[in-house]
Amino acid sequence: MSTRRTGLSTIAHTRIVRSPWSSTIVRFPPIASTVPKFRNFAGRPWRCSSGMRSQQLTILRHKVARVLTFAILTQALVFMLNWYAGNKFHPVQFTWFLLGLLVGAVEQFFFTGPIARLPIYLQIGLRVVLVWFIGMGLLSLIMIADLEPPAMNELGLVDLKALWKHPVMERVALNAVMVSALVMLFMEMERLVGARMFRRFITGRYAHPRREDRVVMFIDLEGSTRLTEQLGDERYFALLNRCFELMTGPVLASGAEILKYVGDEVIMTWHTPEAVRDERCLHLYFDIREALEREGPAFQRRYGVVPRFHAALHRGEVIAAQVGTIRRSIDLSGDAMNTCARLTGVAKEMGGLVISGDLLQALGTRSPTFRCGELRELDIRGKERSVSACAVDRIAN
Repeated sequence: MSTRRTGLSTIAHTRIVRSPWSSTIVRFPPIASTVPKFRNFAGRPWRCSSGMRSQQLTILRHKVARVLTFAILTQALVFMLNWYAGNKFHPVQFTWFLLGLLVGAVEQFFFTGPIARLPIYLQIGLRVVLVWFIGMGLLSLIMIADLEPPAMNELGLVDLKALWKHPVMERVALNAVMVSALVMLFMEMERLVGARMFRRFITGRYAHPRREDRVVMFIDLEGSTRLTEQLGDERYFALLNRCFELMTGPVLASGAEILKYVGDEVIMTWHTPEAVRDERCLHLYFDIREALEREGPAFQRRYGVVPRFHAALHRGEVIAAQVGTIRRSIDLSGDAMNTCARLTGVAKEMGGLVISGDLLQALGTRSPTFRCGELRELDIRGKERSVSACAVDRIAN
């Protein structure tokens, strides 16, 4: 391969290599970070989705979507229970949707931070009390306004004590706690495995192995052994968990799925069209790095260090399937996963982000936002054929 150096960037001419997952011969386009040619797959100009404000809006949209999901599930469960019991429809049943909205909003916007780190039994207890009070408040308003004349006390006000002892109030309040508890359990299970993965469990999409074309990212904390010795296990875990929390905005903005956490490493994945659209997979790493740098002073005060991550990106064919008997999960396997894991070692030596030539091909004509290094053939342990890869840096946001 011939190259020529011009200033800060290296321009590599078109080269021909053989795809590692098929016998097809593919052409890699020139690596030219200074050529301002770029359109996404829809033909629209490139637009940046990074930045603190856009990530906050993404998190807000995610929370609002979960609140609506909570309300819809609550309403659907009530309709099903009433249908099963043979109860006639009454418009007042739509107040369950309002109850779901209120409980979901409190769940998403107030059960965060220190409260979310309480033991799970305390969280459940607080949620039950919360649902009871919200449910009783709504029912009180309905009883006062519609169902029947409420009892009055000597001051001419509604006697809440008598109202709350009404048989209808007791029965419906108990139903509210039970329905909300079931919906909370469902939402917690969804959050435990990831929303998209949970839906695939429910629909049985991966009951049998499926071949998929995916982009995979392995992102790893630098100097983890040194940090463990320096901070101790508890403080190291707190630092690591804070890093994962700061990844939330960038991950949601990029549309990535978190496949699993492996110690201080996170494995993320996209279907290839989603990953290359607007170069989301590349932006994710640099958005995470910027999020950590913004929090740098706080990390320095609390831990005496600012954490840094290196990452590798690779595109290839994987096998997606449910695995396990006692404990089930949806996992990805195949040569693409092994190659990306090996490229993480290359990224550790070089620092920053390393991407494979296969992903470079899928990205097509690149934005001037990114500068690609020289595409090199690497001999990777455990693979008979070399793998082409290069380092990538973001020069504009």
